[in-house]
Amino acid sequence: MKKTLLIGLFILTAISLYAHGTETHKSKGLIKGAYKTFNEFILNKPSIIDPFYVKYKARKHKAWKGTYSLTPRFSETNKRIKKIWGFYDGNNAYILHQSEFYPIKIENGQYSFIGYDFIDNSGATSAGVMGGAIGAGIYGAVALSKAKSKKIKYTIDKATGEPIHPYKSTLKNLNGVKLIIYRKAKKELGVPFEFTVNDSLKYSFIPNSFVKLNFDENTTSVKICYGINFSKSLIVNLDKEFDKYIKCSLLEKDKKPQLIEVRTSTGEFDSLKPEKEQKKREKNNW
Repeated sequence: MKKTLLIGLFILTAISLYAHGTETHKSKGLIKGAYKTFNEFILNKPSIIDPFYVKYKARKHKAWKGTYSLTPRFSETNKRIKKIWGFYDGNNAYILHQSEFYPIKIENGQYSFIGYDFIDNSGATSAGVMGGAIGAGIYGAVALSKAKSKKIKYTIDKATGEPIHPYKSTLKNLNGVKLIIYRKAKKELGVPFEFTVNDSLKYSFIPNSFVKLNFDENTTSVKICYGINFSKSLIVNLDKEFDKYIKCSLLEKDKKPQLIEVRTSTGEFDSLKPEKEQKKREKNNW
């Protein structure tokens, strides 16, 4: 009798979970830790398993009242855990998007999360693009504030781990495939970073520089050469679905030129200021 009752309760619980269509990763038995890549998350093998805690800070925007910005920090050193795809704190799994962490949900086998609206390369929010009115000069803090005023449900691409905006197919890649290259200013040497694209286009990037290159949709890859006599090269495989972002870096601490391919969601956010400063210089030089 007891055995039959237990089986019945188990079936009712399973039916209840299925009916709601949503479950957290706690039921999946994830290992507490931080994931450097989406693949680590899928395989439940976080490469960072050192003890850590999460610092909470209340979000100020009225649209996000009652929610918190999260910062995972190592327990021993109190240093922020950087360069990760996401983390699991023992209760929920989180994804990093536009410098914020959001809890991941599973709905009918699809990963998703609620986050700020997308900020496109012009600095306008996607809502503005959909309405056909991109205001000139909407950059930086203003654009971010507009993005924060929206709560957007993103799905997570099962192959790449990239967040997908619900209007992405309309917003992205209207003119072939795109490659965005940028250089930030923080901790960078003040000397130019020189590189070539496909041995024909030559660039010299000072800190806070930006360029967006459009290629025919049949172009599958480009070669970027850099370093002394352009002896180093990076092959970037282009994607019709996602803009590709490359970050130039010439740090003060090691003085070594680097080209780093970053996640689309990271690049679209980090390149905002370099693009703004680049446009400002171009306007002043005109």
